[in-house]
Amino acid sequence: MEHDNSFRTRQAVSDLAHHIKPLLAPHLAEVAAAAGLSLAETGAAFGMLRDDGFRFVRDQTLPLLDGLETIATDTLRAAVANGLRRAGQSGVLALDRPPCDADCLTRTAEVIAEPLLRIARSMNPNDLLAVAQADRGQDVARHLSALRDMIKNRDGILGPDESWVPSEVIELTASAALRPGFEGCTAILLLNVLKNGDGMGWIRSRWPQLGAACCALRPSTRDPVLAGIRYVYESDPDFAGLLPGKPVHQPGFSGLIPVVQDAL
Repeated sequence: MEHDNSFRTRQAVSDLAHHIKPLLAPHLAEVAAAAGLSLAETGAAFGMLRDDGFRFVRDQTLPLLDGLETIATDTLRAAVANGLRRAGQSGVLALDRPPCDADCLTRTAEVIAEPLLRIARSMNPNDLLAVAQADRGQDVARHLSALRDMIKNRDGILGPDESWVPSEVIELTASAALRPGFEGCTAILLLNVLKNGDGMGWIRSRWPQLGAACCALRPSTRDPVLAGIRYVYESDPDFAGLLPGKPVHQPGFSGLIPVVQDAL
């Protein structure tokens, strides 16, 4: 995959590198045994892997994949599965049994939904009013009433008859990082993706513009939001992120989705 600089390949490599680096020393013997290599061969293979930017592009490093699977945590398991899937799609590996969709999910929708609902319900009255006013002040009372009902009584899930009220003001607010209610509305949109897939395309298309703002949120909000966005990336094959070579105007933002390691 050394010539594949697409978003999905760069994301898969970045996730693998994040997990592999701290695991090398304490798990070296276990990886060696599973890979069928001696300790010396395993150390040399890891050296090659580092030199290759943690890309599995040499025959000498491919046995390490078996070893890494034996020490997989949930987050590492998904990183390895996505890496294998990407390698198969790119023609680097011929896989008899490509990873299934469930293997490629870091967290289930149920695990992510609870903290996202907490974020949505943390919006105070001023935040809710600002959201309701987002469409140039039109139908504020209707938007506000629908927002309150949806968050309180329906766990943030939009109904089929709410394609405009309150969907319009939620999307407008989630499109503006500095607007009051940005965190809560982003959480609502992600809740609807997790529940029934609604809005997946909206999240996919907005990540390049809003990724830096999501990464800059306070940790209690940032981690559930990033976990939800990662769920979209892992379950939506059309999630392309930032295109290679396209400039990133937000300092410190690579365009990739950071790993959320700890429990939400």
